[in-house]
Amino acid sequence: MLINNTAIDFIFSDNPVVLYNSFDRSKGKTNATGLQSHGLQLFCPLNKKVTILLYDHRCYSCVLKEGYVVEINESDVDSINSLQLYNAEKCVYFSDCNQGQYVKKLHDSFGTLKKGERKIETAFKSETRELLHFYKTGIEYNLDLSFLSVRKDVKIEGDVRRPDITKAVDEFVKDRLKEAKKRKK
Repeated sequence: MLINNTAIDFIFSDNPVVLYNSFDRSKGKTNATGLQSHGLQLFCPLNKKVTILLYDHRCYSCVLKEGYVVEINESDVDSINSLQLYNAEKCVYFSDCNQGQYVKKLHDSFGTLKKGERKIETAFKSETRELLHFYKTGIEYNLDLSFLSVRKDVKIEGDVRRPDITKAVDEFVKDRLKEAKKRKK
């Protein structure tokens, strides 16, 4: 839980849950934000002073105060608010009308926002079916947080954090497809 005791409040957008991946970006990759991606970070603002951060603990070192609490500084607030600006579809919200100038200044500091693009690709195709992969490319922003750093000693195997979950989902889908075929007969 990120506690903001600074003079600057958290903002949130019409798309407030932000998926990010500093681990991938540190390796020159594309910021993979699938729920099974190694290094996934998930930011969810609860109010103007509290944001929940979920992260892949194998990929990051985090300085915790007590329990799972981190008291953050103004630079961290700016970074997290920047993620909200990048992730917004159309609107950004804040509780103090005096914060409007701050939000404009933060926005203007980026120049042109390079938001992730929505893409679609064929993941699998046969004579009878096709599986389409919908995804959004990563945010073009280098997140810098004082309390969280990418671990250098991480050895990653495979494409997903929990292959057992991926296997279980694959088996479930395969079984449902078999059942559907039997019903058609």
